[in-house]
Amino acid sequence: MYAISAHTRPLWGRVEVPAITIDSLSREYGAPDVLFIDVEGYEVNVLGGASKTLESTPDVYVEVHVNWGLERYGHEARDVLSFFSPQQYTTYVCPREGEDFVSVEDAEPSLFKRMFLLVALSKDL
Repeated sequence: MYAISAHTRPLWGRVEVPAITIDSLSREYGAPDVLFIDVEGYEVNVLGGASKTLESTPDVYVEVHVNWGLERYGHEARDVLSFFSPQQYTTYVCPREGEDFVSVEDAEPSLFKRMFLLVALSKDL
């Protein structure tokens, strides 16, 4: 499998690189305690390739690229949020680095219409 850079800026070009799912990495090296995901709009696809890994409820940080790629792959913010059930995770969001995180339930709806940061903390001790 190969992934191609999502950047559309002409100076950045496109580079093919080998790709592997998070589940494949977990099978080979064991389930992680933390996932850090910053994939320029490909968040839903990456999380989709982590379904078995997410069953072990690692803590997860995701930079969600609304209006910067997520839609290009046919997704929206709620698709990213759907991977983190309230029974397994406490989920927080903030509009950008340096600002305060708030629970998903307390976030202003407008926050999900632009890039935001998401932290999903496992409820497992």
